[in-house]
Amino acid sequence: LDIFYEDDSIIVVNKASGMLVHPAVGRFSGTLVNAVLHHSQKLSDMNTAMRPGIVHRLDEDTSGLIVVAKDNIAHAKLARQFEKHEIFKKYVALVEGLVAFDEGLIDVPIGRDNRHREKKAVSYEDNAREAVTRYRVIRRFPKKKVTLVGLYPKTGRTQQLRVHMKHLGHPILGDPKYGQESNFPRLALHAQSLGFKHPRTHKWIEFSCLPPKEFL
Repeated sequence: LDIFYEDDSIIVVNKASGMLVHPAVGRFSGTLVNAVLHHSQKLSDMNTAMRPGIVHRLDEDTSGLIVVAKDNIAHAKLARQFEKHEIFKKYVALVEGLVAFDEGLIDVPIGRDNRHREKKAVSYEDNAREAVTRYRVIRRFPKKKVTLVGLYPKTGRTQQLRVHMKHLGHPILGDPKYGQESNFPRLALHAQSLGFKHPRTHKWIEFSCLPPKEFL
């Protein structure tokens, strides 16, 4: 467990790619929750017993920063910031192809894929939910036909960045659901920065980590 920051209210963890955030059907060990419980017995219990302290989540194959709440007050205040889209989140990703524009906004709703129920897709049906992502090109690699981008989600829909980049025509490398698993050793998506008002001091704090070495 890579503890990036810790105080009496929160723990910020730099999650490894391939680690599930909380137990699920058939997966009860080796998760972030298991590791955090081993590290600290003091976690919020607002969620189910399977998800103590978990305010938000990252996909199993996405690496990077995630905040865990130690008590219910911290959990409630952080959850409210996520609900109001007041959290700053920056991801970095390697995507297929050379992205044409230096920056842009992807504002298309996301719902269930009608043909593959385990997947998400851009959808304009009544049950689709608003999803907004801003992107900025960090560097283009013409020889490899790959672009390193910064992704700034305003909303937090499940698999939003993966679906939006596919919709843009530039799937994230190593994505078995929305791209090609074989073109990178892992899903090339990393939660690099996370900023929010501290639930106890109410001061703005922001954490940033280096992108994984394989990205560079």
